[in-house]
Amino acid sequence: LALFALRDLIGEEPLHAAIRAYLDEGRFTGPPYATTYDLMRQISAATPDSLRYALTDYFDTITLWDVRTDSVSSRKRADGQFDVTVFTTSKKLRADSLGLETEIPMSDYVEIGVFGEAPTGSRLGPALAVRRIRVKTGASRFSFVVREAPSRAGIDPYNLLIDRNPADNTRDAK
Repeated sequence: LALFALRDLIGEEPLHAAIRAYLDEGRFTGPPYATTYDLMRQISAATPDSLRYALTDYFDTITLWDVRTDSVSSRKRADGQFDVTVFTTSKKLRADSLGLETEIPMSDYVEIGVFGEAPTGSRLGPALAVRRIRVKTGASRFSFVVREAPSRAGIDPYNLLIDRNPADNTRDAK
């Protein structure tokens, strides 16, 4: 999950380049053999400074998120498009080795999305708008304009964050 989230955050090519560099560096060498520290050094080098917080969250600490969509409203405009407003609440927690969780400030890039009608058996329909937005601790409001009638919207719709209750990340658009 951490690598999928990191791939979405920094991009597939930079992450794959870091993994290739790690493999090339350790290929056909004798002891001492490459370790996960060597892999993380390559990944860190491929991660922009503004996104390095994610390495700490995903790999160095036990970090959990509690993000939820409180409500979604939509209104058809005169031009046929739809105004969609998504209200969310977010917090970030760090656990110690004994499992004691402490809330820490959140200022993370998280996807917020609006989706069309889902096919039978799917939770989300086609993406009408998805943006990666810096989300801070607490209540937030996000506005979108989409061309089709929205069916569902919410925060972290693809469940890339380690969230105990990912089912509350999206809601029906009313």
